[in-house]
Amino acid sequence: MKRPRHRLQPLSIPADTAHGERLVVYADDGTVSFRHPSLVEAVGAEQLEIAPEQQFPCVFATFMDLSKALSNNANSPLLEGGVSLRQEFDREFAHYRELVARCRSEGHWEPDYGTYVLDPASRRLYLVAPEYWHRLALTTSAGGLLLDPEQKWHWRQVRQRLERAVVGVVGVSVGSNVVEALCRELRPRQLKLADPDCIELTNLNRLERIGFTDLVAPRSARRDLRNPFEVHRCNKAELTAHRQNLVDPYAEFFVYPTGIDERNIDRFLLGGGGEPKLDLVVEEADDISLKVSLRQRCRELGIPVLMMSDFGHVVASHFQDFARDPQLAIAYACDDAECQRSLERCLTTGNRDDLFDFVHRFVGNDCMRDEFASWIRGQGEQPTSSLPQSGATAMVAGGLAGKLVARYFLGHTLPARAIHDLARHSLEVDHVAG
Repeated sequence: MKRPRHRLQPLSIPADTAHGERLVVYADDGTVSFRHPSLVEAVGAEQLEIAPEQQFPCVFATFMDLSKALSNNANSPLLEGGVSLRQEFDREFAHYRELVARCRSEGHWEPDYGTYVLDPASRRLYLVAPEYWHRLALTTSAGGLLLDPEQKWHWRQVRQRLERAVVGVVGVSVGSNVVEALCRELRPRQLKLADPDCIELTNLNRLERIGFTDLVAPRSARRDLRNPFEVHRCNKAELTAHRQNLVDPYAEFFVYPTGIDERNIDRFLLGGGGEPKLDLVVEEADDISLKVSLRQRCRELGIPVLMMSDFGHVVASHFQDFARDPQLAIAYACDDAECQRSLERCLTTGNRDDLFDFVHRFVGNDCMRDEFASWIRGQGEQPTSSLPQSGATAMVAGGLAGKLVARYFLGHTLPARAIHDLARHSLEVDHVAG
C-alpha cells in the first residue's frame, strides 16, 4: 500500500493483503467494511461501509475483454522463453478461474487476486485486475502501430520504452488534452502535472474527463452549508490526475497544485524525495515569464521541451530538443536577448500590443490567421475578454502531442515546428530538428 501522491488519488490495497489483514471485510449482504492507513486523511473516517451498489468488481470483465482483443497464437508476440502473449494470457485466465472456483467453494466473496481501489470522492470501491493485465488491456488495441524507425524492436520492447518515459505537463487546460493523449498513447507509469488554477465553467469546452460536478467542491466543504457565496474550487491538475487514476489506478501522478516557481522547479524537473527525473516537458502554461524561465532551466539540464499552441483553427507544435542541442534559442522567431527584451516590455506595460509582440517573437507570427488574427486586431464582435479557444482545436493539439511524444521516445526525429491548419486542411513543417 503506497501513500497517495496527490490529494484525490484513489486508495489501493492488494486483494491478498486486504483479505489477510481484514482491511476489506464482506458482510452477508455484500456490504464491505473498508479500512486503509490513509482513509482518515482522505475522507475523515477510520472505516467506510460500502454497499453493493457502490462496488464494481472488474477482474472477470477485464479477462473477457482481453480474451476478445488479443490476437491468436499464430501471430501473437513472442515473450521470453518462447511463450506467446496469447499463451501467457490463456494460462493466467485459467489460473484466475481456478481461484474463483476455490473461493466460491470456501464461501468467500472474492479470491486473493487483483487490487481493491477506493475512489474517496465518490466512495466507490473497485476490484481491478493485477497491474500487468489491467495495463495490457489499456494498450493492446494499439497493436503494432507504434514502432522504432528501423522497426527492429519487439512489441514488449516498445511498450517498456513508452511506459518508462517520464513526462511533465505544465499547464492543464489544453494540457488536460495532452495528458489524455499521453495516457492513451504511451500509458506511462509516472507523470508530473503542474497548474495553480482551478476549474472554471468556461474551461469545460477543452478539459478532458471534467464535468460540472467538478466546478466546485461539495456543499459539505462549506463552513456555512446555507451560504451560496462560499465557493470552494477544485484544482485542475489534481482533478486531471484523479480522472486518469480512475482509468489506471497503477499510474503514479506527481501533482503540483501551486504550479511551478523558482522554489520547486528543480524538484519538478530533477525529482528527488521519491519523485522521478523528467525525460521531457510539455509546456502549456499561461504565464509568459514561466514559459521563458522553464526553457532556460530545461536547456541548462538538457531536458527537451514540447509546446502545443492552439490559435483558433490552427495547432502549432514547437519542439526544442535541448538534450541534443543545448545551444538552441529559447524562442522560435528571435534570439535570447530579443526574447528577453520583449518579455520585459510586456511585463512592464501590460499592453495588449506588447503581449502579442512577445507571442509573435516566441512562436512566429504565421501561426495566427483568419478569425484568430481578427480577434488580435480587435475586429468584429468580441464575446470573450480572454484568449478565444476552440474545444476541437484543443483536442487535436492534445492528440498530436501524444503522437509526437511517443515517436520521440521511440527514436524518431521531430520537426522544430509544424503548423496544422484545421480550417484549410493544410500542414506546414519546419524540418529543422530541435
